[in-house]
Formats: sequence, structure tokens, C-alpha cells
Amino acid sequence: MSQKYINHSGWITLPPPPFNANGADFYGFGFSADLAALQDYLDKTYNVIAGRQRFRVLLDMVFLAYVKNAAIVATTPPFSDQGGMPEIDIGFWLLVGSFDGDAILPTEVAWVPAYLFVDSGLAVAVGREIMGYPKYFSNIVAPATSPSTGPFIASAMLIRTFAPDAIAHQHEFLSLTGSNLVATRLQNTSASTNFPAEVFARVGAAASPELLKPIVEGRYGSKFLFSPGIPVPVWYLKQFRSADGSDAAVYQTLLEGPLTLTTLREMRFLEGDWTLELGVFDSLPVVRELGLGPPKAGKVTLTTQYGFWASCDYVSGTAVPLA
Repeated sequence: MSQKYINHSGWITLPPPPFNANGADFYGFGFSADLAALQDYLDKTYNVIAGRQRFRVLLDMVFLAYVKNAAIVATTPPFSDQGGMPEIDIGFWLLVGSFDGDAILPTEVAWVPAYLFVDSGLAVAVGREIMGYPKYFSNIVAPATSPSTGPFIASAMLIRTFAPDAIAHQHEFLSLTGSNLVATRLQNTSASTNFPAEVFARVGAAASPELLKPIVEGRYGSKFLFSPGIPVPVWYLKQFRSADGSDAAVYQTLLEGPLTLTTLREMRFLEGDWTLELGVFDSLPVVRELGLGPPKAGKVTLTTQYGFWASCDYVSGTAVPLA
């Protein structure tokens, strides 16, 4: 039996990584979350198949990343000669450590994508099938200029309350807006060795000080901080369900692959009053699973005063199974 991937039916064929992400507007924000809920999320997913290495959440917060890519372009022929596709990606990321048994310090620190939403069906297929990104198709409203106070809005086909006769409808589930914005330009960021830690400390200001301190002091290393030319590790859970009607997975593994910042044209701190509203839906349990607070009137409202924006290019690299 052939093990070679079969290219057929046009763009239903998925190109292999790496991928160049060109002309990206990248926003990042941090919001408080319940540490126990975040750990429970990891325990029900990554730790089910982790073996001896155990994954632990390092901060009691989630990071919201919004990325508007002018073009995602494959780098290998024949796909590299076919052109690219724009993509908007917005979603939640966790900072996670891999621990050997009961070790106090992690052997490695990486980012875990928990909930991601994209405005391209092809990006959903490529992300989920090839890497294991938990991507969901959404309609996303993007600001025309950057840096911006928004609004950043996402909607999707969702069911608010599960029931045998429930029907999914289009619902807005995410809205991020800012006011009183002060966008402070950082000079010579590509030549600075301190700006990644400085950015991280400010965006992570809502975290527990005792959890944030060892990270900012460098006790866990710095590979997970975005800096030009340094591969940032991401851990993925990639799986395919069996078609026989059972709960079996015909393929299930944990992968590690890098995101590498290749060009940093400009970067700014975004100080102001930022408000994130998240709808509560049974088919999208992001609020409950990530411990983002008790809902009121069908939504939760989170705030922060810090974010950052960057105009950049980056590469989503190849991935290999975690040892």
C-alpha cells in the first residue's frame, strides 16, 4: 500500500509545511483565567496521551492573539508556484510546561492553542489536518487600519443550548474593543534583547505574581518569547476519528512545531481600556473550559489595560512527534 500523500481534486489537496505568513498585523492581549480550569483542560486533552511527560499550565491567564495575514503561502513546489491566500486568525493560547514526572522545573516551555477561529475554510482544513490546530470557521470583522481599537468581532454557526431539536444559527461570540488608546512605539526592537521579556511582563500583568515571576526572571528559559529568528515551540494535538462509528482514533499524537518571526517591521505597546465580551454557547464552551468567569446574561466581560501590536512576517514550520 502506498504511503505517499495523493494530490487530487485541486485545492482539496493540502500543501505540506512550512508556510510563510506575509504582511501580518499581530495583536496580543492577556486575560485572567482560573488555573484549575486551565489545568483540567490540559488533563482532558494533552495529558491523556502524554505518557510520562506531564503538561502543566504555567500562568493563571489566557492569551488572546489576533492575526490578520495578507497572504499565507506554501514554500514547497508545486504549491509555492500557485499563490497564497489571506487569512484572519483569532483565538486563545496557553503557556504550558512539560514536566518529567514530579520535577519542579519544566524540561521545556511551549504554547498550546486552545480555541482558534479563522475566516477561511481552507485554513481550517490545513490547520486541523496537517498540524492539529483546533480551528473553527468564523466570520471575522477586521479593522481597516492598524494599530486599531477595533472592533474585532467574530461570529459562527453555534447552538446556545443543546437539545435534540436544536438548530445551529449564526451568532456573534466574540467582541474586542479598546478606548483611550496610547500606542507607544518601540525603537530598534529587532536589535533589542530585552523587548520580548518586557512585552510579556506587561501583557501578563494580570497573572498571579508568584507564577509570573520565574518566567520573567528567565528560570524557564526564553525560547517561548517571540524574538526575530528564534523558533518558538508550539505543541499540537493531532488526531483523526475512525470512520467505523466507534470512539477510536485512527491517528492520535502530540506534535511540536515552531513559529519563527522572520521580519519585525514595527511594534507598539497598546495601553488603554480593552474590553473582551464572550458569548456562552453549549457548542463553544470556551468560557467554561478556560475558566474565564461566571456568565451574566449569556456572556462574560473581561478587561485589560495592556496589549501589543506588531507588523511582521513569520513562518509556521514543520512538526515532529514529541519525544
